[in-house]
Amino acid sequence: MIARSESRRHRGLQYRARVCVSNTDRVILEDLQRAFGGILVNQPAAKIGWKHAYQLVWSDRMVEQLLLSALPYLQVKRRQAVVLLQFIKHKKRTRQGRDANGFAPLPRRVVATREALCRRMKELNAKGQRLGATKRQARR
Repeated sequence: MIARSESRRHRGLQYRARVCVSNTDRVILEDLQRAFGGILVNQPAAKIGWKHAYQLVWSDRMVEQLLLSALPYLQVKRRQAVVLLQFIKHKKRTRQGRDANGFAPLPRRVVATREALCRRMKELNAKGQRLGATKRQARR
């Protein structure tokens, strides 16, 4: 995902790369963590009768290496990984400057590019079948 938030402290929008893997089997996520790093987080059951779950989370600088390692093997989430790598590349090229108050606001063109990538990621992650999608496209 591309996490978007407004920050008073940084005066404006902030965008962060984030990858999460969820599972109810903690051992599987611990194995992934040993191989690829990340932060293991408890995710209590949301409803009665549901299992306790766990998330393995990578954010910001941890994401690029993870995606580059996993990209050759991704099938279902490959397009999301490509968008996230485009975001990371864009973020590196457009570092946020500083002013007397801390971080300077991002220029409009930078915000527009990041918003477009954010929207694209949301479209790719949307649940359900896309309007006008063929059966083959819907399975991807």
